[in-house]
Amino acid sequence: MSAPKIFFYVQHLLGIGHQRRGATLTRAMQDAGLDVTYVSGGHAIPNLELAGASFVQLPPVRAADLYFKELVDENDQPIDDAWREKRRDALMAAYQTCNPDLIILELTHLADGKCVSNCCRCWMQPGPGTIRRW
Repeated sequence: MSAPKIFFYVQHLLGIGHQRRGATLTRAMQDAGLDVTYVSGGHAIPNLELAGASFVQLPPVRAADLYFKELVDENDQPIDDAWREKRRDALMAAYQTCNPDLIILELTHLADGKCVSNCCRCWMQPGPGTIRRW
């Protein structure tokens, strides 16, 4: 029997707390014998130890300031719908490659709702390879 596949999407917008917590959880899941794909939606964090989990870096997004009023891409440009579509496509490609048994989201409550809701809508579409509804 193969290990359950976990798709773990971690989004941080400011600081690295979500990434550090996500890495800790990933190491624990890997140690428990789960097959984790760790998907990062924030800027790259050097030396993020994932205990052999697969790693996917999405086009990063971050808050432009402490007030989270504007989100910017890796070039400090405001994100737009075209950027969101490109990122959604990258996230969905990672999801399809993983073909998970379970999806876990680690997000700030201020994460870009349009990005998250678009992806969740795609995951819930009926058809082959979609997630199970529990």
